Amino acid sequence: MFRIPDALMKISALLIFLALFPSFGHAEKSYYIKLGYVERDAMVWRVASALEKLGYSAFGSDENLHTVIYTGPFFSLEVSRRALGRIRKTIAPDAFIVVFSEENETSLPITKEAKTEGQKSLFAGISAGFGHLDIEKKERPVLHYDCDDTGIVYGAVVGYEIDGNFFTTLNYQHTRLDDIDLDDFFATINYRFDTLYTLSPFVGVLGGYSFMEWRKNPFDASRADTSSEGFIGGGQIGADAPIFENLRLFTLYRYIFLDHTTSISTNSQAGEIDHTSNQVIEMGIRYGF
Repeated sequence: MFRIPDALMKISALLIFLALFPSFGHAEKSYYIKLGYVERDAMVWRVASALEKLGYSAFGSDENLHTVIYTGPFFSLEVSRRALGRIRKTIAPDAFIVVFSEENETSLPITKEAKTEGQKSLFAGISAGFGHLDIEKKERPVLHYDCDDTGIVYGAVVGYEIDGNFFTTLNYQHTRLDDIDLDDFFATINYRFDTLYTLSPFVGVLGGYSFMEWRKNPFDASRADTSSEGFIGGGQIGADAPIFENLRLFTLYRYIFLDHTTSISTNSQAGEIDHTSNQVIEMGIRYGF
């Protein structure tokens, strides 16, 4: 009777074992997809939510002021390539496949709690800059001097990150000219575009209420208003960028429509001075909570 040699049987068993368990003796390797660098808080939440809609989990690894986003693991190259096609089409055109072993998988999962924390991001800040008011004189009111139209602006802001694109703010802005004080209280809603390197541009609209007070009397008049108030509206465009963890630098241009009218009358004539708009350029810092 023919017998298989013991040595041949052992070799065959070893080959079968290696075929069924190819990673035996080696760190198991998995395929991941690297989506790239995004900013922390709301942007991380945005990318993680987009991956979740495709049925993938998100993992983040902090590097300096950014978070590297991965998804995976995929246990075959073919499966990871199919996922890469979907991700490039809908989320990250520059995504690519990377290979990790169990020894170097250091990324942490982005959990629902972490995403919620990023979505509900509060911040507060201060700013300073310059403002230019548009002034219209009607019917030649008599003035001691020409009205000042340029002054210093400073303000304060508190805000809320709605998601990765939208954020809203409540603002106080003071414009100090040589002859008037202008105090504006308003809210904004803003849309933030995708980050370019570390710079995040945004555009927004605003609405609120304004108070104007004359600090000097420029009129040779028997009667003149010394204060004015009214609703305001306008828009802004700007950009911000991280400088330290939780601290961001921002700059913006803001255009505000005003409706401040000062009525003037003398024994021989009457007139008006209208402050119709305020153009502001400012820079500031904000801290995220």
